[in-house]
Amino acid sequence: MKAIEYVKEHDDYNVGYAMAGSFRAGFLAAKHEQEINRFDEAFPDKVLVISSTGIELNHATRKELMAFLTAFRGNWQKEVEEYYPDKMRYFQKITNGDFSYELKAGCVPPPPSCKIVEEEVDVPARKEIKKRIVCKEPTLDPVEELAAEVVEEAPAV
Repeated sequence: MKAIEYVKEHDDYNVGYAMAGSFRAGFLAAKHEQEINRFDEAFPDKVLVISSTGIELNHATRKELMAFLTAFRGNWQKEVEEYYPDKMRYFQKITNGDFSYELKAGCVPPPPSCKIVEEEVDVPARKEIKKRIVCKEPTLDPVEELAAEVVEEAPAV
């Protein structure tokens, strides 16, 4: 299997693969072999982190993010990154029997149609400042939103 070979080729001591819990990492690589291969063909130099807890892409460009989201499909949610308040992350939690894992693309800039804003939130006995993502037009599917951006970025013929 190409995905398993891909994981073995990038161990802990190489380009950033987390192979702790290697049985589960191998299971995830086998389960998502087509998606991993599709992404790897589009961006062979970009590293996916495959661990016992999930598959993730970090610090991606918008094109890399779009390739990841379209390769893995699904119901993506987005939120502000906890330690990088000017960045956001896309994620989805998947349960397969007793085994749960997460697909995540983290530390990515918001799309041009969105911005991260601070808002004051009342919490009993105190107030907190939280950040959230605000988009011009709310979309239900981040993949459709990204596809629209790529069309807008295409050079005029």
